[in-house]
This record gives sequence, C-alpha cells and structure tokens, in this order.
Amino acid sequence: MKVLTTMMLAGVVCVTLSVGAMPVKQGEQPNILMISVDDLNDWVGVYGGYPQCKTPHMDRFAEKAMVFRNASCPGSVCGPSRSALLSGFMPSTTGVYNNRQNMLDSVLVQRNATLPE
Repeated sequence: MKVLTTMMLAGVVCVTLSVGAMPVKQGEQPNILMISVDDLNDWVGVYGGYPQCKTPHMDRFAEKAMVFRNASCPGSVCGPSRSALLSGFMPSTTGVYNNRQNMLDSVLVQRNATLPE
C-alpha cells in the first residue's frame, strides 16, 4: 500500500504506533500510520491500562502494530514537544521552551518546511 498518513492529536509523543512490522519489498513504500497523543499516559490497555479507561480499538490496533514502549519527549511541556515533532528541530535549536511561544516565530522554522507542509 502506498499510503502515508499522519494523525496528530495534540503534541507530546506519548504513544507512537506504526503499521509496517512486515518486511517491505524494495521499491515499495511502507504503509505507516503515526498516532501522537498528548497526556495519554499508560491508560491504553496495551500499556497496562486504567480501570475506568476502555480503549478496545487502540488495543486491537496495537495487537497488529509495532508498539514503542520506551518513548521520550524533547520538552517537559506541550509547546516545545509539539514544535520539535512538527519542525524536526529540538527546543534548544528553535528557542521554543514554553507553551507561550509559537514555533512559527522561530527564524529556523520559518526557513524550513514543517511536517504539515
């Protein structure tokens, strides 16, 4: 399949699931779905769950996908992490260190294409 889909729900990369665990033949593009969720913690069933949080669709999807269990984020708050994910540059490079700053104000981000672009 030649589909590349990116779905972004907020900023901090807490869960990243990617389909494509099967080998890809040379010349083919893998089918990848990246899900980035803010403040999800370990509430999804595949990560141990939380008694009041039901995630049957995510759990079923995770059974067929590659699940990353040791993720980290570039910043301690949403803004810098979201900026890093969308721009590809660390907060120390863009200068975005808190939620009041906009990554679009960074000269580096203005000169380079972001993920949505």
